[in-house]
Amino acid sequence: MPADHWHIRLNGTHCSHALDLPSRGITAIFGESGSGKTSLLRALAGLDRVPGDIYFNQHCWQSAEQYLAPKARKLAMAFQEPRLLPHKNVVDNIFLGNTAQANAATEIVFSELNITPLTNQRAGQLSGGEQHRVALARALLQPSQVILLDEPLTGLDQQRRRRAIQLIKTTAFNKPILLVTHQLDELLALADHLVLMDKSQSVSGNLDDLVNHPILIQQRGHECSILRGYCVERDANTSILDLGSGNQLRLISHAMANPQTYQRLAIDARDVSICLSKATDSSILNILPATIRQLTPTSDGACAVTLTVGEQVLRALVSAYSAKNLSLTIGKQVYAQIKGTIALADNTPTKPQHD
Repeated sequence: MPADHWHIRLNGTHCSHALDLPSRGITAIFGESGSGKTSLLRALAGLDRVPGDIYFNQHCWQSAEQYLAPKARKLAMAFQEPRLLPHKNVVDNIFLGNTAQANAATEIVFSELNITPLTNQRAGQLSGGEQHRVALARALLQPSQVILLDEPLTGLDQQRRRRAIQLIKTTAFNKPILLVTHQLDELLALADHLVLMDKSQSVSGNLDDLVNHPILIQQRGHECSILRGYCVERDANTSILDLGSGNQLRLISHAMANPQTYQRLAIDARDVSICLSKATDSSILNILPATIRQLTPTSDGACAVTLTVGEQVLRALVSAYSAKNLSLTIGKQVYAQIKGTIALADNTPTKPQHD
Protein backbone atom coordinates (compact mmCIF):
# COMPACT_ATOMS: atom_id res chain seq x y z
CA MET A 1 0.00 0.00 0.00
CA PRO A 2 1.63 3.31 -1.07
CA ALA A 3 2.59 5.68 1.75
CA ASP A 4 0.96 8.72 0.12
CA HIS A 5 -2.44 7.29 -0.78
CA TRP A 6 -5.95 6.70 0.42
CA HIS A 7 -6.95 3.04 0.33
CA ILE A 8 -10.76 2.85 0.42
CA ARG A 9 -12.81 -0.35 0.32
CA LEU A 10 -16.44 0.23 1.33
CA ASN A 11 -19.27 -2.28 0.99
CA GLY A 12 -22.39 -0.43 2.11
CA THR A 13 -25.79 -0.71 0.47
CA HIS A 14 -25.66 2.87 -0.81
CA CYS A 15 -21.90 3.45 -0.52
CA SER A 16 -19.81 0.78 -2.23
CA HIS A 17 -16.35 1.75 -3.51
CA ALA A 18 -12.91 0.33 -4.25
CA LEU A 19 -10.65 3.36 -4.61
CA ASP A 20 -6.94 4.13 -4.30
CA LEU A 21 -6.48 7.90 -4.35
CA PRO A 22 -3.40 10.11 -4.00
CA SER A 23 -3.28 11.87 -0.64
CA ARG A 24 -2.02 15.10 -2.19
CA GLY A 25 -3.50 17.85 -4.33
CA ILE A 26 -7.23 18.06 -4.98
CA THR A 27 -9.49 15.09 -5.65
CA ALA A 28 -12.92 16.04 -6.97
CA ILE A 29 -15.84 13.66 -6.45
CA PHE A 30 -18.30 14.21 -9.27
CA GLY A 31 -21.60 12.57 -10.15
CA GLU A 32 -25.29 12.99 -10.69
CA SER A 33 -27.67 13.65 -7.80
CA GLY A 34 -28.24 10.53 -5.77
CA SER A 35 -25.02 8.82 -6.90
CA GLY A 36 -23.60 8.80 -3.36
CA LYS A 37 -21.04 11.62 -3.41
CA THR A 38 -21.91 12.99 0.02
CA SER A 39 -22.28 9.48 1.43
CA LEU A 40 -18.67 8.76 0.46
CA LEU A 41 -17.44 12.00 2.01
CA ARG A 42 -19.33 11.31 5.26
CA ALA A 43 -17.92 7.77 5.41
CA LEU A 44 -14.37 9.13 5.02
CA ALA A 45 -15.05 11.65 7.76
CA GLY A 46 -16.30 8.92 10.10
CA LEU A 47 -19.73 10.52 10.41
CA ASP A 48 -21.49 7.46 8.95
CA ARG A 49 -20.22 3.96 9.55
CA VAL A 50 -20.11 1.91 6.35
CA PRO A 51 -18.67 -1.64 6.34
CA GLY A 52 -15.15 -1.83 4.92
CA ASP A 53 -11.64 -0.42 5.25
CA ILE A 54 -10.26 3.11 5.07
CA TYR A 55 -6.52 3.79 5.24
CA PHE A 56 -4.90 7.22 4.94
CA ASN A 57 -1.14 7.24 4.33
CA GLN A 58 -0.96 3.68 5.73
CA HIS A 59 -2.78 4.73 8.91
CA CYS A 60 -5.93 2.74 9.59
CA TRP A 61 -9.01 4.89 10.06
CA GLN A 62 -11.41 2.01 9.75
CA SER A 63 -11.23 -1.78 9.55
CA ALA A 64 -13.01 -4.79 11.05
CA GLU A 65 -10.97 -4.27 14.22
CA GLN A 66 -10.69 -0.47 14.42
CA TYR A 67 -12.83 2.62 13.92
CA LEU A 68 -11.47 6.12 14.49
CA ALA A 69 -13.89 8.83 15.54
CA PRO A 70 -14.04 11.95 13.30
CA LYS A 71 -11.92 13.98 15.73
CA ALA A 72 -9.18 11.35 15.74
CA ARG A 73 -8.98 11.53 11.94
CA LYS A 74 -7.81 15.16 12.23
CA LEU A 75 -10.14 16.48 9.54
CA ALA A 76 -11.58 19.84 8.62
CA MET A 77 -14.87 19.77 6.73
CA ALA A 78 -17.37 22.14 5.17
CA PHE A 79 -20.83 20.69 4.60
CA GLN A 80 -23.51 21.70 2.13
CA GLU A 81 -25.20 23.33 5.12
CA PRO A 82 -22.83 25.80 6.84
CA ARG A 83 -23.55 24.41 10.36
CA LEU A 84 -22.46 27.54 12.19
CA LEU A 85 -23.26 28.33 15.82
CA PRO A 86 -25.87 31.07 15.38
CA HIS A 87 -25.22 32.76 18.76
CA LYS A 88 -21.45 32.98 18.20
CA ASN A 89 -19.71 35.63 16.10
CA VAL A 90 -17.84 34.86 12.89
CA VAL A 91 -14.37 34.67 14.45
CA ASP A 92 -15.55 32.24 17.13
CA ASN A 93 -17.20 30.07 14.47
CA ILE A 94 -14.06 29.95 12.35
CA PHE A 95 -11.61 29.11 15.13
CA LEU A 96 -13.97 27.05 17.33
CA GLY A 97 -12.33 27.91 20.62
CA ASN A 98 -8.78 27.91 19.29
CA THR A 99 -6.89 31.15 19.65
CA ALA A 100 -7.42 33.30 16.56
CA GLN A 101 -4.05 33.97 14.96
CA ALA A 102 -3.38 37.05 12.86
CA ASN A 103 -0.97 35.22 10.56
CA ALA A 104 -0.48 35.45 6.81
CA ALA A 105 -2.77 32.50 6.04
CA THR A 106 -5.61 33.99 8.09
CA GLU A 107 -5.22 37.38 6.46
CA ILE A 108 -5.28 35.85 2.97
CA VAL A 109 -8.36 33.72 3.65
CA PHE A 110 -10.22 36.61 5.28
CA SER A 111 -9.33 38.92 2.40
CA GLU A 112 -10.13 36.54 -0.47
CA LEU A 113 -13.46 35.43 1.04
CA ASN A 114 -14.30 38.98 2.24
CA ILE A 115 -14.66 37.80 5.83
CA THR A 116 -13.15 40.85 7.56
CA PRO A 117 -16.34 43.02 7.46
CA LEU A 118 -18.27 40.16 9.07
CA THR A 119 -15.98 39.26 11.96
CA ASN A 120 -18.07 40.77 14.79
CA GLN A 121 -21.46 39.68 13.46
CA ARG A 122 -23.29 36.70 14.88
CA ALA A 123 -23.61 33.80 12.49
CA GLY A 124 -27.39 33.87 12.79
CA GLN A 125 -27.42 37.38 11.29
CA LEU A 126 -25.57 36.39 8.12
CA SER A 127 -27.06 35.74 4.70
CA GLY A 128 -26.82 32.27 3.20
CA GLY A 129 -23.90 33.20 0.98
CA GLU A 130 -22.05 34.82 3.89
CA GLN A 131 -22.53 31.70 5.98
CA HIS A 132 -21.06 29.53 3.24
CA ARG A 133 -18.00 31.78 3.03
CA VAL A 134 -17.50 31.56 6.80
CA ALA A 135 -17.86 27.76 6.72
CA LEU A 136 -15.28 27.52 3.93
CA ALA A 137 -12.89 29.82 5.83
CA ARG A 138 -13.26 27.60 8.91
CA ALA A 139 -12.40 24.46 6.92
CA LEU A 140 -9.35 26.09 5.32
CA LEU A 141 -8.00 27.53 8.58
CA GLN A 142 -8.68 24.73 11.05
CA PRO A 143 -5.66 22.61 12.05
CA SER A 144 -6.06 19.36 10.11
CA GLN A 145 -4.27 16.81 7.94
CA VAL A 146 -7.08 16.57 5.39
CA ILE A 147 -9.86 18.91 4.22
CA LEU A 148 -13.22 17.56 3.04
CA LEU A 149 -15.49 19.99 1.18
CA ASP A 150 -19.07 19.31 0.10
CA GLU A 151 -20.18 21.73 -2.65
CA PRO A 152 -17.91 24.45 -1.18
CA LEU A 153 -18.81 27.23 -3.63
CA THR A 154 -22.57 27.14 -3.10
CA GLY A 155 -24.05 30.61 -2.80
CA LEU A 156 -20.97 32.47 -4.05
CA ASP A 157 -21.16 34.91 -6.95
CA GLN A 158 -18.80 34.55 -9.92
CA GLN A 159 -16.09 36.88 -8.64
CA ARG A 160 -16.01 35.27 -5.19
CA ARG A 161 -16.10 31.79 -6.74
CA ARG A 162 -12.96 32.60 -8.74
CA ARG A 163 -11.19 33.83 -5.62
CA ALA A 164 -12.34 30.82 -3.59
CA ILE A 165 -11.13 28.44 -6.32
CA GLN A 166 -7.64 29.95 -6.23
CA LEU A 167 -7.68 29.87 -2.43
CA ILE A 168 -8.59 26.17 -2.39
CA LYS A 169 -5.87 25.40 -4.95
CA THR A 170 -3.28 27.28 -2.88
CA THR A 171 -4.30 25.46 0.30
CA ALA A 172 -3.91 22.11 -1.48
CA PHE A 173 -0.16 22.71 -1.77
CA ASN A 174 0.09 21.98 1.95
CA LYS A 175 -2.58 19.33 2.58
CA PRO A 176 -4.86 17.09 0.50
CA ILE A 177 -8.39 18.22 -0.27
CA LEU A 178 -11.32 16.02 -1.27
CA LEU A 179 -14.33 17.93 -2.54
CA VAL A 180 -17.76 17.07 -3.85
CA THR A 181 -19.11 19.04 -6.80
CA HIS A 182 -21.72 18.69 -9.50
CA GLN A 183 -20.47 21.76 -11.39
CA LEU A 184 -18.27 20.98 -14.39
CA ASP A 185 -16.47 24.32 -14.34
CA GLU A 186 -15.53 23.77 -10.69
CA LEU A 187 -14.28 20.28 -11.46
CA LEU A 188 -12.11 21.49 -14.34
CA ALA A 189 -10.75 24.48 -12.44
CA LEU A 190 -9.91 22.54 -9.27
CA ALA A 191 -9.27 18.84 -9.78
CA ASP A 192 -5.91 17.10 -10.07
CA HIS A 193 -7.61 13.73 -9.62
CA LEU A 194 -11.19 12.57 -10.16
CA VAL A 195 -13.65 10.16 -8.64
CA LEU A 196 -16.55 9.80 -11.09
CA MET A 197 -19.74 8.24 -9.81
CA ASP A 198 -23.09 7.13 -11.09
CA LYS A 199 -25.60 4.94 -9.30
CA SER A 200 -23.85 1.73 -10.35
CA GLN A 201 -20.09 2.41 -10.22
CA SER A 202 -17.23 4.69 -9.26
CA VAL A 203 -13.96 5.13 -11.15
CA SER A 204 -10.91 7.20 -10.33
CA GLY A 205 -7.90 8.58 -12.17
CA ASN A 206 -6.09 11.73 -13.26
CA LEU A 207 -8.14 14.57 -14.72
CA ASP A 208 -6.37 14.28 -18.08
CA ASP A 209 -7.23 10.58 -18.34
CA LEU A 210 -10.89 10.86 -17.31
CA VAL A 211 -11.93 14.22 -18.76
CA ASN A 212 -13.89 12.43 -21.50
CA HIS A 213 -14.95 9.35 -19.55
CA PRO A 214 -18.48 8.10 -20.45
CA ILE A 215 -19.79 9.08 -17.00
CA LEU A 216 -18.77 12.69 -17.61
CA ILE A 217 -19.92 12.76 -21.22
CA GLN A 218 -23.29 11.26 -20.25
CA GLN A 219 -23.84 14.02 -17.72
CA ARG A 220 -22.61 16.96 -19.77
CA GLY A 221 -23.44 15.61 -23.24
CA HIS A 222 -20.21 16.64 -24.97
CA GLU A 223 -16.44 16.32 -24.86
CA CYS A 224 -13.65 18.55 -23.62
CA SER A 225 -10.02 19.15 -24.63
CA ILE A 226 -6.93 19.87 -22.56
CA LEU A 227 -4.25 22.01 -24.21
CA ARG A 228 -0.82 22.77 -22.81
CA GLY A 229 1.26 25.86 -23.45
CA TYR A 230 4.18 27.91 -22.21
CA CYS A 231 3.63 31.57 -21.41
CA VAL A 232 6.01 33.59 -23.54
CA GLU A 233 4.54 37.05 -23.01
CA ARG A 234 2.20 38.94 -20.72
CA ASP A 235 0.98 42.50 -20.38
CA ALA A 236 -1.73 44.12 -18.26
CA ASN A 237 -4.60 42.63 -20.26
CA THR A 238 -3.45 39.43 -21.95
CA SER A 239 -0.95 36.62 -21.85
CA ILE A 240 0.27 34.53 -24.78
CA LEU A 241 0.87 30.78 -24.64
CA ASP A 242 3.15 28.93 -27.02
CA LEU A 243 1.34 25.70 -27.96
CA GLY A 244 4.19 24.43 -30.10
CA SER A 245 4.39 24.01 -33.88
CA GLY A 246 4.20 27.79 -34.30
CA ASN A 247 0.75 28.11 -32.67
CA GLN A 248 -0.06 30.65 -29.98
CA LEU A 249 -3.10 31.14 -27.75
CA ARG A 250 -4.05 34.50 -26.23
CA LEU A 251 -5.65 34.52 -22.77
CA ILE A 252 -7.49 37.31 -21.02
CA SER A 253 -8.92 38.04 -17.56
CA HIS A 254 -8.58 35.45 -14.74
CA ALA A 255 -7.29 32.73 -17.11
CA MET A 256 -4.07 34.67 -17.75
CA ALA A 257 -0.81 32.81 -17.16
CA ASN A 258 2.36 34.14 -15.57
CA PRO A 259 5.47 34.68 -17.71
CA GLN A 260 7.80 31.70 -18.15
CA THR A 261 5.27 29.22 -16.78
CA TYR A 262 3.57 26.14 -18.11
CA GLN A 263 -0.26 26.34 -18.28
CA ARG A 264 -2.95 23.72 -18.87
CA LEU A 265 -6.32 24.77 -20.26
CA ALA A 266 -9.63 22.97 -20.59
CA ILE A 267 -11.72 23.85 -23.63
CA ASP A 268 -15.35 22.83 -23.96
CA ALA A 269 -16.10 21.29 -27.36
CA ARG A 270 -19.11 23.62 -27.61
CA ASP A 271 -16.70 26.57 -27.40
CA VAL A 272 -14.87 25.53 -30.57
CA SER A 273 -16.28 26.38 -34.00
CA ILE A 274 -14.82 25.60 -37.42
CA CYS A 275 -14.28 27.80 -40.47
CA LEU A 276 -12.57 27.21 -43.79
CA SER A 277 -10.66 30.50 -43.89
CA LYS A 278 -9.21 32.61 -41.12
CA ALA A 279 -11.43 35.55 -40.22
CA THR A 280 -9.67 38.90 -39.97
CA ASP A 281 -12.66 40.85 -38.65
CA SER A 282 -13.78 38.64 -35.75
CA SER A 283 -13.97 39.36 -32.02
CA ILE A 284 -12.70 35.85 -31.36
CA LEU A 285 -9.08 36.14 -30.25
CA ASN A 286 -7.92 32.61 -30.96
CA ILE A 287 -8.27 31.23 -34.49
CA LEU A 288 -5.80 28.40 -35.06
CA PRO A 289 -4.97 26.25 -38.10
CA ALA A 290 -6.11 22.67 -37.56
CA THR A 291 -6.47 19.33 -39.31
CA ILE A 292 -9.56 17.12 -39.04
CA ARG A 293 -8.67 13.67 -37.71
CA GLN A 294 -12.09 12.22 -36.92
CA LEU A 295 -15.79 12.97 -37.52
CA THR A 296 -18.39 11.29 -35.32
CA PRO A 297 -22.14 11.88 -35.78
CA THR A 298 -24.03 12.14 -32.48
CA SER A 299 -27.54 10.96 -31.67
CA ASP A 300 -28.88 14.51 -31.35
CA GLY A 301 -28.03 15.75 -34.84
CA ALA A 302 -24.59 17.14 -34.09
CA CYS A 303 -21.13 16.10 -35.23
CA ALA A 304 -18.16 15.64 -32.89
CA VAL A 305 -14.97 16.72 -34.65
CA THR A 306 -11.50 15.70 -33.49
CA LEU A 307 -8.82 18.13 -34.65
CA THR A 308 -5.08 18.37 -34.31
CA VAL A 309 -3.50 21.75 -33.66
CA GLY A 310 0.18 21.08 -34.17
CA GLU A 311 0.84 18.09 -31.90
CA GLN A 312 -2.16 18.71 -29.64
CA VAL A 313 -5.72 17.40 -29.84
CA LEU A 314 -8.68 19.77 -29.91
CA ARG A 315 -12.35 18.71 -29.97
CA ALA A 316 -15.24 20.65 -31.48
CA LEU A 317 -18.99 20.07 -31.58
CA VAL A 318 -20.81 21.40 -34.64
CA SER A 319 -24.20 20.74 -36.16
CA ALA A 320 -24.52 17.97 -38.73
CA TYR A 321 -25.79 20.65 -41.12
CA SER A 322 -22.60 22.70 -40.69
CA ALA A 323 -20.42 19.63 -41.15
CA LYS A 324 -22.17 18.89 -44.43
CA ASN A 325 -22.31 22.51 -45.59
CA LEU A 326 -18.57 22.95 -45.00
CA SER A 327 -17.82 19.57 -46.60
CA LEU A 328 -15.79 18.51 -43.58
CA THR A 329 -13.72 15.41 -44.24
CA ILE A 330 -10.88 13.62 -42.50
CA GLY A 331 -7.55 15.25 -43.37
CA LYS A 332 -9.10 18.58 -44.33
CA GLN A 333 -7.24 21.74 -43.31
CA VAL A 334 -9.52 24.14 -41.42
CA TYR A 335 -9.40 26.85 -38.76
CA ALA A 336 -10.57 26.29 -35.18
CA GLN A 337 -12.15 29.29 -33.43
CA ILE A 338 -11.80 28.99 -29.65
CA LYS A 339 -14.34 31.05 -27.73
CA GLY A 340 -13.53 30.15 -24.11
CA THR A 341 -10.99 28.42 -21.85
CA ILE A 342 -10.77 27.26 -18.24
CA ALA A 343 -7.38 27.39 -16.49
CA LEU A 344 -6.49 24.06 -14.87
CA ALA A 345 -3.36 23.40 -12.83
CA ASP A 346 -1.41 26.19 -11.19
CA ASN A 347 1.43 27.60 -13.26
CA THR A 348 4.73 25.73 -12.98
CA PRO A 349 8.15 26.94 -14.15
CA THR A 350 8.65 23.95 -16.45
CA LYS A 351 8.90 24.58 -20.15
CA PRO A 352 7.39 21.77 -22.23
CA GLN A 353 9.35 20.27 -25.09
CA HIS A 354 7.41 20.61 -28.35
CA ASP A 355 8.11 18.35 -31.29
